[in-house]
Amino acid sequence: MDLCGACAVLGLLVVPCLSARILFLHPLYSGSHEVQLRGLAEHLATARGHHITYVKFANTVDIPNNHPNISLITLTVDNRDGRHPYISRELQGRFDMPLDVLWEHGHLPHKIPPDAFRTMIALCDTLLGDSELLTRLKRQNIRLAVIDLFTNECGLAFAYQLGIPLVGYWALPLNGGEADYAAGMALTSFSPISPSFMSGLTDDMNFYQRMKNALYKLLGTIVMRLQMFITNNLIQKYFPGTPHPTLLLSNLSGVLANVDHSLDYPRPLPPNVIPVGCMQCRPARRLPEIMELFVRGSGEAGVILFSLGATFDPSWVPKETLKRFLKTFSHLEQRVIVKYHGEIDMEVPENVMIVSWLPQQDILGHPQTRVFFSHCGKQSAMEAVYHEVPIVAMPVFGDQIDVAGMLRAKGMGVVVDKQALEEEIIHALNEVIYNYSYTKNVRKWRGVMLDQPQTARERAVWFLEHDAPRGTHTTNPQGIIVAGEAPESDEEREEFLHTLEILESNHMSKSCSVNSNTSYAGDEKHLSCNNGEVESNCAVSANDTVLKLSSKSQKLPGKTHSSPLAKKLIPAECGKMFVKRSSLKVHLATHTKNKPFICEVCGQGFSQKVSRDIHLVRHTGEFNVS
Repeated sequence: MDLCGACAVLGLLVVPCLSARILFLHPLYSGSHEVQLRGLAEHLATARGHHITYVKFANTVDIPNNHPNISLITLTVDNRDGRHPYISRELQGRFDMPLDVLWEHGHLPHKIPPDAFRTMIALCDTLLGDSELLTRLKRQNIRLAVIDLFTNECGLAFAYQLGIPLVGYWALPLNGGEADYAAGMALTSFSPISPSFMSGLTDDMNFYQRMKNALYKLLGTIVMRLQMFITNNLIQKYFPGTPHPTLLLSNLSGVLANVDHSLDYPRPLPPNVIPVGCMQCRPARRLPEIMELFVRGSGEAGVILFSLGATFDPSWVPKETLKRFLKTFSHLEQRVIVKYHGEIDMEVPENVMIVSWLPQQDILGHPQTRVFFSHCGKQSAMEAVYHEVPIVAMPVFGDQIDVAGMLRAKGMGVVVDKQALEEEIIHALNEVIYNYSYTKNVRKWRGVMLDQPQTARERAVWFLEHDAPRGTHTTNPQGIIVAGEAPESDEEREEFLHTLEILESNHMSKSCSVNSNTSYAGDEKHLSCNNGEVESNCAVSANDTVLKLSSKSQKLPGKTHSSPLAKKLIPAECGKMFVKRSSLKVHLATHTKNKPFICEVCGQGFSQKVSRDIHLVRHTGEFNVS
């Protein structure tokens, strides 16, 4: 082939690709959350050519970064005096997950220790007070932010200052926490047949279970209200005028939800909630040689994989617990691979291999793996379904209780308590291994998981590249505040003051030929186009959301003239200007008796915007939400 022909062929192979800078903001450490988000970030950097800035807090289990397109920024907390719990006592303090508390009380929502809120405050103060980081991120021309929402209201408010579309990531089931407020799910996330967070219930409940479900929901709501109160105070301390966390959550451009129909109950979802469960799942690869020989040597009996994730730590798990497990495994005909990092000062049965690290998906995908004895974390459960392996679930804390109940309800496994006796564990393992119905159900739900036009990762990438950059207007059912509209900068504020000077001249045509748009430039052009050529001066009216320009006798032709720079700055009654929305609200109370939403026709105040809009119908005959 000549040179011209080769160039033509190469030209046909070129695929157009526009790279962008994307921010990933990760809160306190949770292994499964970071594995998911880091995997998505690496895929965007490798396969799609994007540049990723990954911001996270330092922790005792760091995942190294070796990708040239990923810039990892690790934050630390000054904890030399030891006043912050669950953070190492040093200048560059690292978050240290309280695994002992989780092991003992992680299944009881009312046992959340007060120290958890103190740790959250320390992390919030560190992130929100890092002005250098904010300046650095603003200079990078970041186009989109992906924020892990779990206990991360401060991270959401921090990213809001960048003025870019915000996408949430939710790693847990859609049954509580920030998910109740995110992207329009507040109206659909809870119903009498949807199990509440950490209840361990299914969608098949009797009357007493429904009462328990309602109580768990009430308890979860109280915890979230307290958390929102704490974080909002911190947010207003550093960024006054930033919307309340509930508004930031409800106006996300979208949410990547770690759910899949195979491991969830039927529920309605808004179009901007994208199911991306099992995003990390992949076909099995060949095992390391030593492990492969051990698995093959199991013969027809097969292998059991035992892993409790990061929660099974030798520093705080009682030695009696490990002894009990090893003694139980010694009575099985199957071989057992145990994930446990730490010194073993007890006899290990011949049919047991203990390793500090293992390729979990490669073992699950091996044809001789019979059952997965698991803590039932969301990622592990999905990987088991993906590889057609039934589960014996031993939940330890948090959403693991709900995931275990869901697996049992769908016939894909059984549940045992972490304090179960040897006989109970052996009975559960034999039940799942020799009762073919569990394997049959896992295969059925695997088909549901895979029989889709796109993989979970493809859905996530498509949404981030195509839908999320458009903001909330195309998908969000609430649209209270446009996501990504940050508070005004100094330059924008100067422009707005210039607009006020034009307004003070009071020269505007009642029938101007210029059709202004809703941008600042359009307003200024409209206000100055017919200076000095009018008989009727322009009257300025305003509420706490939009500045309107109207004639004394009638509305100006065309659509409402508004400027985003005027939002939340001018009260209706006196025209006094405030930079901070909080100051405006205090001032409005002097006119409206704590009713900040003003009728522009008669001046009556209302406590809610929708009440004001309904009232306006009496004057105009139209329901017009400005």
